[in-house]
Amino acid sequence: METRVWAVTALCGLALFMALPPAVAIYAVRDPSYSCVVDELPALRESVDPGEPIVGRITLIPLGLECEFTSMTGKAMTVKPDLVLTAMLATSAAFVLAAGLVLVQGSSRRRVLLDAERHRESLSETV
Repeated sequence: METRVWAVTALCGLALFMALPPAVAIYAVRDPSYSCVVDELPALRESVDPGEPIVGRITLIPLGLECEFTSMTGKAMTVKPDLVLTAMLATSAAFVLAAGLVLVQGSSRRRVLLDAERHRESLSETV
């Protein structure tokens, strides 16, 4: 197989590999508020006011689950996602872009070589 095909295949495979964990993490959330209660609430060191709603939402930047709680003292607390999932998706997008560039570069190089060959043939026919 051609080196370019291997490069594109490897880059697309890496892109898929890097995109799977964020996709699974977002799929696992399903109900953001419930995920806040189950996953984030036990990690808090402060007690949460049971009369106030716990609000959870999925954010795009940074990608992940953001949870809002109200403490017993009345202080609003927000737990924001880290940048790990965002970095993984950005890396995946970079791999897809690199694969596209390898494809475009290979096809344009082939086109230039074919044009040069045709030009040489037309010159040899005229002489």
